[in-house]
Amino acid sequence: MEDGLKITQRLDKLADENKKATVSIINKTISRDEAVIHLFQEIADRIQNPGGLSYRNRIIRLAQTETQGAYRLTQKNIGEDSSYVEGIKWNLSPHHPHNDHYEICERYAKENHDGLGTGVYKPENLPDIPHPGCFCFLTYLYNNL
Repeated sequence: MEDGLKITQRLDKLADENKKATVSIINKTISRDEAVIHLFQEIADRIQNPGGLSYRNRIIRLAQTETQGAYRLTQKNIGEDSSYVEGIKWNLSPHHPHNDHYEICERYAKENHDGLGTGVYKPENLPDIPHPGCFCFLTYLYNNL
């Protein structure tokens, strides 16, 4: 192209356009009080990259990660505020990869962190989401009533 832009400038311009479009879609979706799946679909439909590595997949991963993070924060807050919750257990996703190395999610799920059992944290000690695309899930450990 003869627009005088260097490749980094062109990529920056594309990123800025996509950022503005994404923020606009998020704001419209929030103002219409629509489900998160509509947000995923609108962003996926708007953002395309014919070069192979899709912005669609990156945006879906980001939205999934942020949704998981918000859900976990809510669970943590409920656990902290409840007199019935003794701990929160970190559970590996059924789709968690089996690597040759001990990975952070496995450490969270398989070690005894607060003396409450394997993978169980006191609500106030529950770690943040460890990596993008994490689908591990949390369950409550209740007090003996």
